[in-house]
Amino acid sequence: MKISDKTVYTVEQNIFKSAHHVAFTDTAEGTWPDNVVPHGAIYPANDLTARGVVYHDTEVGQPLTLIVEGHLLAPALPAEPTAAAQGALKQISFYDLTPVGGE
Repeated sequence: MKISDKTVYTVEQNIFKSAHHVAFTDTAEGTWPDNVVPHGAIYPANDLTARGVVYHDTEVGQPLTLIVEGHLLAPALPAEPTAAAQGALKQISFYDLTPVGGE
């Protein structure tokens, strides 16, 4: 008997500075590479229209989990948040990867 289906697991980059976060459900829309909104993307765009940060890779047209409040590591995101996006995402704090103690 030959098994032809295999499951491929991927590990998403940790984007959280702390465990505290609030997320809401939305619908993935727009034009994205491979028709997938990537984990950590600023949604719907990295500008003044930003509503949140995508929790998991999501196919366009599917339910999307959108982080709207929390503490995130900016360098771990696919793109550095612009000043406009940071202004729009008032309940999200973005941090660099500096270790605790500033070393």
